[in-house]
Amino acid sequence: MSLIQLENRVGNPIKAGQYQILPIETSLQFQPPGMRGFFFWKKPASMIVQYPDGSDEVIEVPDITRQAQIVFVGFALVFSLAAWLIGRSIRK
Repeated sequence: MSLIQLENRVGNPIKAGQYQILPIETSLQFQPPGMRGFFFWKKPASMIVQYPDGSDEVIEVPDITRQAQIVFVGFALVFSLAAWLIGRSIRK
């Protein structure tokens, strides 16, 4: 087994009226040698919608949580930089 594994898995089909939906999840596993299940992370990635006429459509699932985390980290960096610059200008 490798140190880091990234997989896409198709879940059980869901019947919604005449449509069939196949959920797809992305999983990331980090497992150092000799350790058992160190870090495991899953998230929905997309869905495949199968229409009655036989056509398929892939619908991506946006990761809103990840986007919010990036925004919060960005704000933290901007405010930290501003506080550092203000503190530096006051000391002079």
